[in-house]
Order: sequence, then structure tokens, then C-alpha cells
Amino acid sequence: MLNKNPSFETQLNAAIASFQQGNYPNALEILLPLTKTNSSNAFVWFLTATVFAQFNQLEKSEQAFLRAIAIQPNYPEAFNNLGVVYEKGNNIDLAREQYENAISLKPDYINALYNLGNVYQTQHQLDKAAENYLQALHYKADYLLAINNLGLVYIQQKKYKEAESILTKGTQYFANDLDLFNNLGQAYFHQQQWDKALVNYKKAYSVNPKSPEVHNNIALVHQEKQDFDAAITSLQTAIDLRPNYVEAITNLGNLYKNQSNIALAKQYYNKALEINHGYPEANTNLGMIQYREGNYHRAYTLFQIALKANPNQNEARYNLASYELAHGNYSAGWAHYWSRPTPINPLCQRDKTLSIASLQNKKVLIFNEQGIGDELILLRFCKDLRKLTQFLAYAPSPKLQPVLSNLNLFDCIEDCNHIKGQYDHVISIGDLPTIILDTQNPVPPSVVVTPQTTQIQSVGTILSELGPPPYTAFTWRAGTNEKNCLSKHINIATLWNVLQQLPGTLIQVQRLPEDSELNVLKQLSQDRIVHDLSAFNDDLQQMIALMTLIDEYIGVSNTNMHLRLSVNRNAHVLLPHPADWRWTLNKETSPWFPGFSLYRQTPTGDWNHALQALRKNLMVKHG
Repeated sequence: MLNKNPSFETQLNAAIASFQQGNYPNALEILLPLTKTNSSNAFVWFLTATVFAQFNQLEKSEQAFLRAIAIQPNYPEAFNNLGVVYEKGNNIDLAREQYENAISLKPDYINALYNLGNVYQTQHQLDKAAENYLQALHYKADYLLAINNLGLVYIQQKKYKEAESILTKGTQYFANDLDLFNNLGQAYFHQQQWDKALVNYKKAYSVNPKSPEVHNNIALVHQEKQDFDAAITSLQTAIDLRPNYVEAITNLGNLYKNQSNIALAKQYYNKALEINHGYPEANTNLGMIQYREGNYHRAYTLFQIALKANPNQNEARYNLASYELAHGNYSAGWAHYWSRPTPINPLCQRDKTLSIASLQNKKVLIFNEQGIGDELILLRFCKDLRKLTQFLAYAPSPKLQPVLSNLNLFDCIEDCNHIKGQYDHVISIGDLPTIILDTQNPVPPSVVVTPQTTQIQSVGTILSELGPPPYTAFTWRAGTNEKNCLSKHINIATLWNVLQQLPGTLIQVQRLPEDSELNVLKQLSQDRIVHDLSAFNDDLQQMIALMTLIDEYIGVSNTNMHLRLSVNRNAHVLLPHPADWRWTLNKETSPWFPGFSLYRQTPTGDWNHALQALRKNLMVKHG
């Protein structure tokens, strides 16, 4: 490749030496004349292009690499480095093309394989990213960069065991790599193995005690272990080391938010946003606080900013879904609802291009999703599907299966988890509104359930034995405190202030009531008997009969509210703030529950106005 002219070789070696020493101006000063006197030398153009890239002169670097490739088309290093230039310029598709060219010329080119993996990781094509990192490791098992990035891809894919395995293997080659132990700590963290996570974060700390990322991650473990003082100390250390560390600042806000210190949480979120106005997590979490405080438009704006910065910020997108649906903006709401955090059966086809036309004359299987209440509210979107499809099957929650058998909505109701290849489309019920939304009739009427005659007779007998009418059933709690799940409750003593004034027979139907709750209720009721039919929650047929026969049902939003709707009876719904989207925002009625009376807790947590309205309505009705 090299010209045999000694003067040329001397100049070229001097340029190489300057480049290796980091003296890029001197290297370029030598190389530019050589590109004129030795314009057919591919290596001269390659080295010149590489120096231009160091100066971030991407257009000149691109042209020089292209000259090198034109002279020597089988030049894998030139293709790879041209890919790096395109990647720096955010021309990701062109970068991918050059890396692929390099690999086609040199299949064991580990740098190109690694770079191609990075492109796919950037594009969230994680399977392809992992494939290229694995290929690089096939040729060089101790390729540290590929090990770390493959571990991160596995973590993104929630393949935490695989991440643990590859990163642990990496520690056999490298005993002092900060990123390796930090990433291994993440793999254990996501498996909720807090002690192992902490061990690896501390190993990373021993490599570099001044790493803000390590202190931030240590804080997250302390927070999970409920050691909040240690978590605060670690986060403050991270921020001291890097005052503009928005992730640590946001995490400090998260910690205070979880401790219900909303003022400090807002202070740190705002501090993070002063540094990075678009930081997704700070916008999302501050938006959630604003939503809870009733500042809905401000919350909406923050969620939008988060999504603009990161379209994959699903928490912000789901919150936008709640906002839009609660405001009756159903097209936008259901589109965002696609990002909901609830688990979806892996057999389901999640294709945003599906439409009503896609389902015409097809065999379709619908899978249940979320809780039974959510399942019941979404079943209304199945009502017209049977006329449209060739065959419509539904896999319900096991508890709901006997109830649906008499609805005549489906051709088949059974546990369909074992069925493969028999359907044209397998869809989660939560995706149906997006697929088949009728903008002229966005809220279809609820499904109607007919109680069994035998159950009506049996439950009727039970009620008559309990006491005289009117019969009022009530609950005070629903949902769960787990992350991404709704938790709804009203203090029993607060609710009792209304219940004690009602005539007739009181019945509590709280699902899985705790002994402490029952003791409080017993102390409050004193001589008045409150009957316990909470066991009916285990048999929906029995509960449907009860919901049909009782005169009043009072409680927070739960499965029984949906059952009450399905038997065409009204109810009194106590809505802790903020209410779920199906109950709308700040309205006295909901299109999803026509005829139901809504009583809202204020953003400050006050129930007084709501319970006064409830008491007034009940007294008017029952005297």
C-alpha cells in the first residue's frame, strides 16, 4: 500500500507518531499535503479522515473515508470508522450500513460487531444488539465493552439472570472494572437481591470512591432496605461529587415523595429541572404530584415534556392516558393506554396497526388482563366483535368464567393459554379500545349479567334472616399498595359516621378484611350488629345475587361496583383523590357508570363535603 519513496514513508510515520501522541494539529499539517502528492493512497485518506473526526469535522472526515473506500473497496476499517462518523452525526441508518459493510468484509471484526450492537441498542432493537455483542464475544471472550453492554441489554430486556451470568463471567477476566461491578449490581438490584447488589456496588466503590453513579446506586439499595438515612447520605454524596447530577437529585426527590414529604420532593424535582428542563423522570414524578394536588393541566404539560425528551417514558405516557380518558378524549387516551404497566399474556399480539378491518371474518382470541373490575369494564368492547369475526374466544380470569358462560358474547369461553396457532389474532382485552374505538359511541353500554335463580333464592333467604330491609352493603378498601397498582380506601371511622345513621340492616362485604379493621368496626358499631358477608367475594355468582338484592351499596371503586353495574343497579362510590380515569375528573357522574352517585375526596384528603352529600342523598331516600 505504501509508496516506496523514503521521504513519503518518513512523513507518514511522523504523522502516525503525532496522531498516537494526540498531537492532531501536527498530524493534520503533515497529512494534508500527502493527500495531494499521494492521492491514490487509501491509508493516507484513512488517517486523514480519522484526524478530522478527532476535530469533530464530520463532513471532511466522511469525504476522506469515502475517498479511502473508493481507492480500496475491501477496507473494513474504513467502513467501520465511517460508521462511527455517521453515528456521531446522528445518521444512525447510514452508520448501521457501514458497520454491516465492515463485517461482511471481515466477519470477526469485533469492533464493528460491537459498534453495530450499539446502533441496535440505540434504536431499541435489543435482540439484534445482543446478537452482535454475543458475536463479538464469540471471537474475543474477554471483550470488556461487549460484556458490559450485553449485560445492560439483558437488563433492559428484564433478562436479569442472563445479565448476572455474563457480567459475573466478566469479573473472571477483570477484577477492577467499575462499570462491570456497577452493572452486576444492577442485575442483582432488579432481582431484588439487595445484599448482593450492595456487595457489587461497594466493589465498584472500591475501584473509584468518587464515582457519583456508584453512590447513587448504593442509595437506591438503602432505600429498598428502608434505611432512608443512609440513602439520603449516599445521594447527597453523589450530588456533592457532581452538583448537576440530575438523576441523583431526582432520586432524592423520589425518596422524599415516597416518605410523603411532598414539599421537599417538589424542591428536588424543580432543582433537577433547572439543570435539565426535559429530564423525563423529574417531569413525570413532579407531574404525578401536580396531578394528585388537582393541578391537572400543569401535570399534563409535565408529562408531555417528559415524552418529548424520551418517547419511551411509559410512566409519563400512561399518566397522559389517564388524563385524556378522564377528560373524555378517548382517541388520544386509548392510544397512550397502550403503555399501561400491567402484565399482558405473552401470547398476545401487540400490533398498533390492527383495526376493525383486520378482524373481519377472522378467528380471534381475547385474553383477560388486570383485575376482574377492569376486565368487566373492558368486556363492553367485545359486544359487537362476535358479529364481525368468524370465531371469537375469550380467556377470562378463572373466577369470572362461570359468570360469562351465560352472556352469549363469545363462541368459546375457556382457559386458552395452551392454544397455539388456532387463531388469526390473539389480543389482550386492554388493547381492544384502541383497535375498535367507535368515535361516535366511545363508551359502549356495560355488559348485563343475569343472576342465577337458585342464587337469588338462597341469598334472599340469607338476607331475610339477617334483619329487615333496607339492606345496605359497604366496603372501605380496594386495590393494593404495590407499585403501578391503584390503592383506594376510606377510614372506617369516617365512613361509619354516615353508616350509623342508616335504617335497616348493615352488611360489610370487604374482601379479605383484616382483624384490626374488624375490631375497629366492632368498637364503632357497639350494640348495632354489622353482618359479615365478605366470604361472598370468593363466589361471584353469590355476590352478583347479593348486588341484585340489596337496596344500597356504598364503597370505594372495586369489583363489586362493576358487578352492581352489570345487574343494572346503582351505587354510591367514594372516590379517594385522585380518582381513576373511569370516574372522570371533578364531575358528579361518569359515562362508564350511568346512574352511580360519586363522592370525591379533595386533593387535601378531606372527605367532609363528600360525606355530607352522601348523608343527604341517603336521608332523602330512606328518611
